[in-house]
Amino acid sequence: MSARASAHADKTIHQPFLLANKSMTIPPNTILRGPVFPEPVQVIVATPRGAGMQIIGRGLNTNQVYDRILTPDQLEKLDASPETEPFDGSPKKFRLGIEALRLGLAYEYDPYFSLSIARVDPLPHQLEAVYEYFMKLPRIRFLLADDPGAGKTIMAGLLIKELKIRGLIKRILIITPANLTFQWQRELKDKFRESFEIIRSDILRANYGSNPWQDKNQLITSVSWVSRIEDAKESLLRSRWDLVIVDEAHKMSAYSSEKKTLAYQLGEALSRMTDHFLLMTATPHKGDPENFSLFLQLLDRDVYGDVKSLERAMEEREAPLISSHAGRILKIRKPLWMSVSSRSKAGRTLAKSPSPRTNTAPPSASAKTTSSTSCSIAPRPSRP
Repeated sequence: MSARASAHADKTIHQPFLLANKSMTIPPNTILRGPVFPEPVQVIVATPRGAGMQIIGRGLNTNQVYDRILTPDQLEKLDASPETEPFDGSPKKFRLGIEALRLGLAYEYDPYFSLSIARVDPLPHQLEAVYEYFMKLPRIRFLLADDPGAGKTIMAGLLIKELKIRGLIKRILIITPANLTFQWQRELKDKFRESFEIIRSDILRANYGSNPWQDKNQLITSVSWVSRIEDAKESLLRSRWDLVIVDEAHKMSAYSSEKKTLAYQLGEALSRMTDHFLLMTATPHKGDPENFSLFLQLLDRDVYGDVKSLERAMEEREAPLISSHAGRILKIRKPLWMSVSSRSKAGRTLAKSPSPRTNTAPPSASAKTTSSTSCSIAPRPSRP
């Protein structure tokens, strides 16, 4: 049995006995519990001292060393674990402990484990985005562009569940427009059983003297409020997050490198404070290459350093780092996986772009049909 299972079993099936005999010896490694100590104590040495006994032990929770001489009255209040396991503990609690360990490792055997604990029926394109692209990267930094109503919230919820099951994230921040905060809270609770709290100005005032951004692990807030109110922004940026999700992320776009909006400055700061960064929008491109390049720099400032890098990435279906040296253009390999699929309104995949290693030009943006277009963009690790 693993150390974790043994610790759980130790807390569950031990039935302590009373130290009624004050002259008895307490062997090393005995676990003492009672009001005398603030935590369970593992005995290192127990030496009789007159009618009492000197106990030198180590706290199981804090590893603090205790050295105390206990009177007979104090010894009577102590319970000690038996020398041999009685195996008379609660079988229900033992089964719950084993079941918790099993569920903690279930993702290693079921790659779609979160679907069995979520109340959703995802479409194929949602599964493809989460399991074929997001989960295969050690550092998830994606721009997820899809039509309104295509299920971007479900993709984000599946991503949250999978990362939490694996123990990769704990602190999650979701930034949305003000009118969508309650919708996000409701859908994550109903469909994924994830409880998020909404931080507004009244919550910040009610917690004067403390920082609710640091006290809570799963929060939702409004991009317009937190980017404009200086006190809210400063307290937010004192915290570090494991995953940041931005809905309607085009609101964080900048007009130029010299004229950055408050929302864009917030996005830059958050990008530096998290490993996993997911931008979601239905309108990623406004027809201005410089604007689009600045927008993608929230994900990776090196890959999308200028418009030329972005144009080369779109032509070659991979993200190069382009720099000039001695009049030549040097290309540092940093592949970009760019998947463009046309889906019907029902979500069925109709066509998919060629391999990202080919030099086929991307589909024309002017070709409009009754189907919608979905794009997933993220840097992939360089090939050896």
